Amino acid sequence: MANEVVRAHVIIGGYPHGSHAGHDHDYVRVQALSILQQFEHVHATVSVDFNDIEKWLPDSDFLFTYVAGPYADGEENEVLQRWLEQG
Repeated sequence: MANEVVRAHVIIGGYPHGSHAGHDHDYVRVQALSILQQFEHVHATVSVDFNDIEKWLPDSDFLFTYVAGPYADGEENEVLQRWLEQG
């Protein structure tokens, strides 16, 4: 199992789009991906918000988020809830 691919989805961003919102999201993004890169069996996809989360979660084994908004709401929350319930 050591060679099994683990898929991660990383969401790091701020609100409004392009705003740092008091956080250095670029730094966090680089650091998070650098840590994941240390594990050659981890493959990551990256987003700046929860838009299109339904596209990324079905194939993801874990989710890493660091956001200053906008947060998941409505349908995005439903997608997250179903993904969590599926284990």
